[in-house]
Amino acid sequence: MCCVRVPKVRSRTEESVVFRPRLVPPYVRRAKRMDAALVVSMIVFVGLSGSVGFGALILFLFSLGMGIPLVIAATAMAKVLPLLFRMEKVIPWMGLAASLLMAGFAVLLITGQYMVLTEWVYRLLPAPVAR
Repeated sequence: MCCVRVPKVRSRTEESVVFRPRLVPPYVRRAKRMDAALVVSMIVFVGLSGSVGFGALILFLFSLGMGIPLVIAATAMAKVLPLLFRMEKVIPWMGLAASLLMAGFAVLLITGQYMVLTEWVYRLLPAPVAR
């Protein structure tokens, strides 16, 4: 039973493209989630590499790639959280302004007048310097 979604493949030529599940290793097909399939693939790759040092380096780099963004996000959140608490009274008004802005863009897109806004923005920008 395969739980990993099979990607839809589209051909840019007239030939039909057939996705053959046998190209996907069985341990990936049995994985419940895609990140589990990635970890299993990494472990099998490291196991087949034949070098303990290379395998340790690959897994270390993989863990850095997974962990560093989380540490950066946590650090940024620690800095931003006090500011968000101070802005607590303004946040509903910011949500209202954002929804009105989105509704305005939707009206511009539906009526075909989006280019009016684009032309106005281009008039505000300085002209490029001729070379």
